[in-house]
Amino acid sequence: MNQKRGVSRRKFMGGVATALTYAGMKPALELVGAPAQRPARPAGYVKISNNENPYGPSQGVRGAMTKAFEESHMYIGANGITEAIATHHGLETDNILLGAGSTETLKTIDDAFLQGGGNIVGAEPTYEVTYRYLTNTHAEGNIIPLTSDYRHDLHAMADAVNYGTRFVYVCNPNNPTGTIVSDAEIQDFLDHVPENMIVVIDEAYHHFVEDPAYSSAIKYVKEGRNVIVTRTFSKVYGIAGLRLGYGIAKPELISRMRPFNLGSINVIAKSAGVQALDEPETEARVIQLNNSIKKRVIGQLGDLGYEVIPSETNFFMVGIGRDIDPVRRAFQERNVEIGRRFPPMTEHLRISVGTEAEMDRFMEVWNEVMGPADSQAAAGA
Repeated sequence: MNQKRGVSRRKFMGGVATALTYAGMKPALELVGAPAQRPARPAGYVKISNNENPYGPSQGVRGAMTKAFEESHMYIGANGITEAIATHHGLETDNILLGAGSTETLKTIDDAFLQGGGNIVGAEPTYEVTYRYLTNTHAEGNIIPLTSDYRHDLHAMADAVNYGTRFVYVCNPNNPTGTIVSDAEIQDFLDHVPENMIVVIDEAYHHFVEDPAYSSAIKYVKEGRNVIVTRTFSKVYGIAGLRLGYGIAKPELISRMRPFNLGSINVIAKSAGVQALDEPETEARVIQLNNSIKKRVIGQLGDLGYEVIPSETNFFMVGIGRDIDPVRRAFQERNVEIGRRFPPMTEHLRISVGTEAEMDRFMEVWNEVMGPADSQAAAGA
């Protein structure tokens, strides 16, 4: 099915400050005021809607950010961040392209490879920002529905590649479902699409995956394949508001993308990124906290009779058997902000994993608004 896409861009509304001190990590900034156009959030407001790291950057990253202010009056180049990323992945600097989160990198890919039209092959629902930017290049989206278990249908996507296809987009793990495609499936997919076909693999949530069948696609870049991997510092590293991400590809692809890239990452974001990559113990602790809290809450929802899609990310989707909008409003009225609509999955709520206290509050509101699944079925009978 070919169709032009014009969907809403993912919003990053900022984090909330919290008094909770958990495992020695605190939010990075005190909330000193809200923008004039938006009222301040009330005390106790829980925001679990945008898949952010609820603990914020580590003390070390906060220190690097503060020190970077000393250089904020100068135009600073890469400031060591490109080198740090390359070293982290065992690559060269000409394999790396910086961007303002994954979003700018994906837009750069669209701009670089869709000049003159054509189409891209992707899934639905997924992180739709790549489809949004199709309007800039007059290209089209060849969109393939997810499988019955909410995963990318790579066989159908391979079959959809045609003469006009400029690249294939795979979000792995997928946003919003939290599901993965295995390394073996990716390998098979790459072996079946034309050798010159560019395959973009968005790994924004790579760090949270526990399934041993999964593997990062960076190894295919090292093999010289036409694979572009996108990564972000917005999730596990806790600096979503600083807007730092990057693309990884062989130098020939990076060179084609570079003229379309703004290269406007600020010195504070760069310094934070360098420090974050040097703190594997913090990364591991955030992952452990996320996964343990996620499993607990999913278990509680399961005990209430709700189906939760198995997730390898810092969020999960739960089916409620009816349209989600009234439920989202009911949560909002109780100062809990949960995920937006992801058509066509309009009866599934996406929930980001917050702190222990935030998820306790989420479950309190869930029991108040929803109750057990059988009570919902009875109400709809």
